[in-house]
Amino acid sequence: MIRSKNLLHPAPTYYKSESGDDTHLANPATWTDLHEAARKALLNRAYEEAEVLLLQCYQAADADNETDQREVIQILEQLAEAQWYQSKLRESQQTCERLLEAAKAMRDPVMRVVCLSNLAIVNHTLNNWKESEACYLETLKEIRILLGPDHSYVTKYRSFYADMLNQQNRQEEAKALGVQPREVTEFDWQTSKVVSMIQERLGNPGLSATALSSLVMVEMTREEYEMLFESNALRAKKAVKVGDLRLSEKLWAFNLKLIERFKEPDEKLIAALDSIAGMQYQQGRLQQALATFERALTLKKKSLGKEDIAVARAMHFLAGVYYELNDAEKSISHLRSSIKIYEKVLGKDHATVASALHNLGTIHHVIHQYEHAEKAYKKALDIKMRVLGPDHEETARLTKSYAELLAKTGRAEEAKSLNPALSGYITGSWKDGESPQ
Repeated sequence: MIRSKNLLHPAPTYYKSESGDDTHLANPATWTDLHEAARKALLNRAYEEAEVLLLQCYQAADADNETDQREVIQILEQLAEAQWYQSKLRESQQTCERLLEAAKAMRDPVMRVVCLSNLAIVNHTLNNWKESEACYLETLKEIRILLGPDHSYVTKYRSFYADMLNQQNRQEEAKALGVQPREVTEFDWQTSKVVSMIQERLGNPGLSATALSSLVMVEMTREEYEMLFESNALRAKKAVKVGDLRLSEKLWAFNLKLIERFKEPDEKLIAALDSIAGMQYQQGRLQQALATFERALTLKKKSLGKEDIAVARAMHFLAGVYYELNDAEKSISHLRSSIKIYEKVLGKDHATVASALHNLGTIHHVIHQYEHAEKAYKKALDIKMRVLGPDHEETARLTKSYAELLAKTGRAEEAKSLNPALSGYITGSWKDGESPQ
């Protein structure tokens, strides 16, 4: 399906950024410079740029005998992610296999189980049933221990495994798992988030509620407070640019305490909560992000009104968090609520409405509610065709998902008439439901 590429294939000596400028990196000072640039590209979802940089970075780090192997593991993890988001499934598979070897050599049980989970998903998507099943079984055995048997991510991987069994006509085995089968989408690449959740479970909770409450508050004037607030906000912004999400979160958490101390208006409090929720979400601390953003949503409804566009965007974002937590019912409910507001405020033919409908269709699709999925896809596609045009990237992504649905429901000829370049998994958008950052 996709041309295989050797992981050590020589990368170009420079890359072209999205802005069109040539960025020369043929002779960087150190491989860490490359890694820093790659992290920024990943944060900006410039996956092609990130892959080029990470290939160069891996070659340079691997050739340096003094490189910490944990840093090499991180590079490989990010490379596999960049390849997955470009639909380079075989390349991602090869990188995951190399990453698994490195994790085993380092005797790192957390990275090992995360590698196995992503290998299960990649092989599942490539219809490599034997390899996928072996990885799913190993993942489920170990992730139950690391996260606990009732964790939402344990349920998620059982749902993926059940879907794979159904695809092989092993319905009785799938039914015995006791979960609703769920298809894989491009958003189910979860390495960094699963690592964070496991580490938190093992006693590395990051910025806890206790840590927040223990922040020392000193007496200060309003002028001093405003100077400190602006300084923290600027430092937090710079921290995001260099990929230090933990520092950014801490700075915003301190600002939150300042806001509460000086009894600032809801608008400022909401902005701080949005920023903290975004940092928590990007670090994989989904339950904390959920609680923080729910608090922000309550304030938005109170201060802006229940039908404000900011409320719709907040519910759209929360739908994505609930989706990752394997709560399809709440995800669908939040999306439907956000769509009603979007249609009222922006009009029924707006691209944002189409994106939300696309996401709604995706969730119905992955839990096999095909009739509801098709209804949402059709409405979204009609809008995107008229507003964005047939050649737009978002229209193409939706067409892939719709064709996949038609093929799944026995309408192969209709799927062919759409003429999509199917990638093997369902796509999505989450344009207005993204993290506030």
